[in-house]
Amino acid sequence: MKGMILYFDICAVPVYLIIIVTTLFRGMTKGRSNRLYLAVASLSFAADLCELVEQFAFYGYTLNMGFVVWVKMSEYLYFITRNAVNVAYLFFVISMTKTWYKIKPFWKKLLLLLPYLVVISMLAMNEATGCVFTVNDEDGYVRGSLILLVYAMAACYLLVGTTYLVLHRYTLDRGAWYSLMAMYFINVGSVMFQLVYPHYLIESFATSLTVLFVVLFVQRPELQVDMSSGLPAYRAFCNEMGKIKVTGHDTQIVIVNIRNAAEMRSYLKEAYYAYLHVIDGEIRVFARREKVPYELYFEEPGTFYIILDDEKYNPVQAVPELRDRVRKNSNEIFELGATPNTRVVTVTFPKEIDSLDELLRFGHNFSRFADYSRVFSRATDIT
Repeated sequence: MKGMILYFDICAVPVYLIIIVTTLFRGMTKGRSNRLYLAVASLSFAADLCELVEQFAFYGYTLNMGFVVWVKMSEYLYFITRNAVNVAYLFFVISMTKTWYKIKPFWKKLLLLLPYLVVISMLAMNEATGCVFTVNDEDGYVRGSLILLVYAMAACYLLVGTTYLVLHRYTLDRGAWYSLMAMYFINVGSVMFQLVYPHYLIESFATSLTVLFVVLFVQRPELQVDMSSGLPAYRAFCNEMGKIKVTGHDTQIVIVNIRNAAEMRSYLKEAYYAYLHVIDGEIRVFARREKVPYELYFEEPGTFYIILDDEKYNPVQAVPELRDRVRKNSNEIFELGATPNTRVVTVTFPKEIDSLDELLRFGHNFSRFADYSRVFSRATDIT
């Protein structure tokens, strides 16, 4: 493995660092899709570093037993992380098309994990069989007899991922669809290039570019994050609702409106945004404890939109506890004399309101028609 050209692997490092740091800095870590994207970027970065560490062991050194252990550990970690990217990216595609409900049963997730588990099993047996690779101080790195099976397992994810994107292409705009599909085809091209020119290690750099395309054309931070509050933005919520409308899968939406939000924002200034983050944090703690998957979005001046994975979950049980916890952790707000006037409503979309425009209008106007004597209502009580 001497003579390998590492410039592309080295160039991939700053690309990954920029992607990961900006993702964390912008707070794009909330919601399943954002977490899966961060997993794809982090695992790809780890695979690139493992490949660099392994290759540096061959530069200018005699391959003694110490370096053999170094290279072996790097190779094992490379195969684990590089193949994990395939799994995380497929899950990311499913999440982005708003069809996670299709793999909700555990056995379906396990089915999608099977190719990766085959690779992990091969790696577990590799030390005894050498079926994936061997490393020694005489021959250096040598590919095993079953290395092609590892590529075949990766090809399974390629086939499933591209087929899934074709079948659910209407849930994505054209730019997002092409960017997601590019991950597969650019990586196939880079692998084929390396087969013809094995001294050029370009796969990690090609992956870094496709991960960059995703953040530019799919994640689009300027649309994902509300610049004033730092919370997930209303425009992202509208986009997600459009996908749900295409899939037709009934989804429960909880809308929380602070009716006097504009006055509170004007009076409290920055303390108001701190109050919003207390609400966000308490919802996150409660949902984690109750094991309720959700996605939260915010619209200025004071409306939260919460998408629940479980259509049958009854959020009325959460309202009193969350109200008390938020009040307990926002004493400063109440000491200043501010009293939030909050209304909460749940609606099942598209079952109860089948038009996206009607849903968005309902979200803006429901608090004007809700029963003033009740904090919590259902859409069927208002419409």
